[in-house]
Amino acid sequence: MKWVLFTLIIASVILAGCATNPEQPEPVSSQNFEFTYSFGVGSDNVLDTETNSYTKDMICEDDIQYTIELNEQEKQLISQKMNENNLLSIKQDFTQNCDAIGNCQDVTPLSGKDLTIKTANQTKTIKYRANYHNPNDPELQKFLEVTDLIEQIIRQKEQEQGIPQPTCGYL
Repeated sequence: MKWVLFTLIIASVILAGCATNPEQPEPVSSQNFEFTYSFGVGSDNVLDTETNSYTKDMICEDDIQYTIELNEQEKQLISQKMNENNLLSIKQDFTQNCDAIGNCQDVTPLSGKDLTIKTANQTKTIKYRANYHNPNDPELQKFLEVTDLIEQIIRQKEQEQGIPQPTCGYL
C-alpha cells in the first residue's frame, strides 16, 4: 500500500512539473516579430516594421511617408522590453474614459497609442487613449514603458534622417 501511495505521489509531482500553461505566449525575439505602432493626436504617426515605412503627421500639411528600418539592436531592445513587461499577456484596451462610478475624463485633442505585435504564433493589438480613466493601471504602465522606448527610437531615426517637425500644432 505504501508503495502504491508513493508511486502515485511521484507520478503526480512529475505530471505537475510537465504541465504547461497554454495561455502563456511564446517570448518575442528580434527575429520572430514585426509591429505597427501609431501614436499622437488621432494616432496619425505610424511606424510599420513589416514594410519599413513611417508616416509623419505634419498636422496642418500633408502627412509625409519615409522609409525607416530598425536595425537588429533596436529590435532586440524592443523585444526585450516587451518580454520584460509581459506585453503579450496584458489586456488590450486602455480606452475607456469613465470609471465604475461614472467619473469621466475628456481630453481634446485626444492622443492615442496603438501597437499591433505580430509573431509567428500570435497577433495582438493594444490600444490606449490619453483619456483612459485609470492612468495608474499597472498593465498600462507596462505598455507605456514599451511605447516610450519605441518613440525614443523613432525620434532618433527622425533626427538621423532629418525628418522635419510640423510647423503648426493642435489646439
